[in-house]
Amino acid sequence: MYLLNRQEMKELDARAINQWHFPSLILMENAARSVTEALFNTYPDLLDRRIMFLCGPGNNGGDGLAVARMLHLKGAKVAVYIINEASDKKTSQDHAVNRKIIDHLSVRVFDIQREAQLRLLKANINHSDLLIDAMFGVGLNRPVSPLVREVITIVNEREVPVVAIDCPSGLNCDNGQAEGAVLQCQHTFTLSVPKMGFFCGLGREVCGELQVLDIGIPEEVVASMDIQTTVLTQENLKKAFPKRPKDCHKHQFGHVGIIAGSLGMSGAAVLAAKAALRAGAGLVSVLVDKRVYHEVATVLPEAMVRPVQWPSSSAVDWLLERADVVLIGPGLGLDEAKEETLRYLLDHADIPLVIDADGLTLLARQPQTVLAEHTGEVILTPHPGEFRRLNPKEEGDDRSRLLMAKAYAAENGVTLVLKGFQTVVAAADGRSAVNGINTPALATAGSGDVLAGLVAAFVGQDRPCYEAAGLAVALHGQCGQRCAERFGENATLAGDLIDVIAEELRRGE
Repeated sequence: MYLLNRQEMKELDARAINQWHFPSLILMENAARSVTEALFNTYPDLLDRRIMFLCGPGNNGGDGLAVARMLHLKGAKVAVYIINEASDKKTSQDHAVNRKIIDHLSVRVFDIQREAQLRLLKANINHSDLLIDAMFGVGLNRPVSPLVREVITIVNEREVPVVAIDCPSGLNCDNGQAEGAVLQCQHTFTLSVPKMGFFCGLGREVCGELQVLDIGIPEEVVASMDIQTTVLTQENLKKAFPKRPKDCHKHQFGHVGIIAGSLGMSGAAVLAAKAALRAGAGLVSVLVDKRVYHEVATVLPEAMVRPVQWPSSSAVDWLLERADVVLIGPGLGLDEAKEETLRYLLDHADIPLVIDADGLTLLARQPQTVLAEHTGEVILTPHPGEFRRLNPKEEGDDRSRLLMAKAYAAENGVTLVLKGFQTVVAAADGRSAVNGINTPALATAGSGDVLAGLVAAFVGQDRPCYEAAGLAVALHGQCGQRCAERFGENATLAGDLIDVIAEELRRGE
């Protein structure tokens, strides 16, 4: 599923109308039908509710007028408030058509053109059971007017549920920031494709439950554009794991090398190795601190586990001679010997590296140029705290993670997996993806080690780094949801994720 910014949405509409010859009024009518259906599905008692529409002067307002008309004709109790300053009475052509239609129906329509008229809106909003926001769509790129800001303030102070058509009014769909003020919505029914601003800034907080509605624009129109950002869904897992040929052998499915584990953290090495094996890695070799060798080796009979006294360049060389990808970091420890090991690996590896957990903290201690000097491919898998250590110069918070991840990946020439709610995968060439398969069940110790093992396994199976990372993130999320169904969000363990990998791989054949 694609994720578009404001300019890309403008281009999509233009292509659909000018190149594919879809009349804009037909698209508006399609949108209204889809929104109407979604409203009935979301609120089964819709016909018993008093519904207030807030419509702007543009096409988003036209969508709202069309929905109000359809609900009225089905027997709903609707009232429409058109918010448009007296100094700016221009409306879009399709808005004007729908205004003429609704003016001939017995629908109450009020024009709010100045703040003095807000008394009427304030009085009636308290008697409404549902509010439909159609003031501004995705095109907003300037602060809202004082009148609109006051309307938004009035609505946000009430407890009436709000449904946004396409985009919460006041939200910048490029960066998720508020343009002066933004409506807090319980639901957002977005049209055609989700927008980038929904997944960064305030977007993740104000959209509420997001539904993507079809308005009749063919998938081919979107595919004809050069879209850089997508949403990871269950569709990414379908047919992602083809059946193996009957005459295959283990060396065809990658040799994953893992440098992990230390006193008190041997489980991280075990989880990463088991995840890689379960995800189809043909071979897995694990280098562990010799002090935890026995406790790791006894629970990993399928892997080749070697005890190491760190630092050991010879052990790293042995691994690099055999492996197709190396994962370093889970439970590794942060002493000087491990820091020397990471630096040696960066200096000598010409195969892809996956750096996770303690490996990221050690990386943050290195000179800023270390990634640029490394000639091989690198995948970094930080959680927000680790990312702040890697990227201390960047000012921002967790809400702007998509934009920060894209910038960091491009600047440092890496594939970045920024973990958390709606994990972001960003490539050095500008591509990015946001995980749409989320569950709090993944907030458990060892979950990140499992994800790192999945990433390494898919890279080892000769998938490009960005594709491997995205597939691993989607599978990880799907396994989390499956475990949440079985064990509950509070009781899921990292080991449970590994146990359901096989089921999800079969579903993806």
